[in-house]
Amino acid sequence: VYAGLDGARMDEASEAIFKELKRASEDITEDELDYVKDHLAGGMKLSLENSSKYAQFVGRQELFYGEVMDPDAVLAKYRAVTLDQVKDFAKTYFRPQHAAIAAIGPYGSEEEFKKHIHLA
Repeated sequence: VYAGLDGARMDEASEAIFKELKRASEDITEDELDYVKDHLAGGMKLSLENSSKYAQFVGRQELFYGEVMDPDAVLAKYRAVTLDQVKDFAKTYFRPQHAAIAAIGPYGSEEEFKKHIHLA
């Protein structure tokens, strides 16, 4: 999660972010998952119209997976993700002990910074 915000809103933002991450493991609906899949597919298709983005798509696959999949095959894999898989993933990884938080601001110490982090 990335959030660019005024430091005065750090408390509010951290509380909202961790609340939503927790919600992903409990209350996410099939409609929300379908919305995300559609949004991801649309964004991917639009971005691949740009030749440099397409080259990044191909290069990243070759580098990380040693093979290049057709964009439609990648989208089919995204579409195959189930609600239970999302919830299981969120329960496993969207936990406070897995959080890595960085901020730029006028914090004098780590303790002062931690006062603004509200782990739901």
